[in-house]
Amino acid sequence: MIFYFSATGITKKLALTIAERTQESAIDIEQALAKEEFAYALKDSERLGFLSPVYFGGVPDIVRRFIENVRIQSGEHYYCFIAMTFGTGPFNATNQLVTLLLRHGITTNAMFGACGIDTYLPMFSIPDGDARKDIQDKMDTQNALIAEQVADRSAINDIRQGPFPRLTSAFMAPLYALARRTSNFHVSDDCTGCGLCAKNCPEHAIALDTQTHRPVWTAPRCLTCLRCLHHCPAGAIDHGRATNGKLRLKSYP
Repeated sequence: MIFYFSATGITKKLALTIAERTQESAIDIEQALAKEEFAYALKDSERLGFLSPVYFGGVPDIVRRFIENVRIQSGEHYYCFIAMTFGTGPFNATNQLVTLLLRHGITTNAMFGACGIDTYLPMFSIPDGDARKDIQDKMDTQNALIAEQVADRSAINDIRQGPFPRLTSAFMAPLYALARRTSNFHVSDDCTGCGLCAKNCPEHAIALDTQTHRPVWTAPRCLTCLRCLHHCPAGAIDHGRATNGKLRLKSYP
């Protein structure tokens, strides 16, 4: 049983790669929260995984909320692993996720880190052409290796947190609070009013204006997962000025 949250598709691809190799079921945390599906029962010797992207050195709120509410009836000899996807580093997100699980009496047997494309456009850029293909090929190889290790029930820690992970994450926390303000988002005249951003927002923080048919952010803050920005067919959504003209991920792969 593999639980995952994915805003742009990178973590989802890792989850599905592991699920295919291990023949375990993959469960979308976002959908489980929407349906309020929190009760699960593990079979004996089943693999239990939690996959999450890293946001500013921490675990996204949507993952926290799910784990705080989930109720898992453990089978005997289960194997629990976590996998974090990130562009720059996991920092203290690993410890945060392990602690959340321990509060439910779930002990982690293995930890994996998957480094790849950083989708936070206000600070980074999406590679294009051969550079993008090279990174995606490396990510596919990385995903396959993690899936093989999970299939073998390897008890390893393959996450390199970097120096001073707690301090780094603590430093990033107030920066994330500023980045989460939905007032940072703005929409250009290229908007077609398709409504995909409102439909697919994991926090339901976007609605379409009934007069202009353009998106408006109805909550003061969101996850800043940037799904709306990356997946806008018209490329009409920006976050501050730093994302103007930058290549979007669109979809992955």
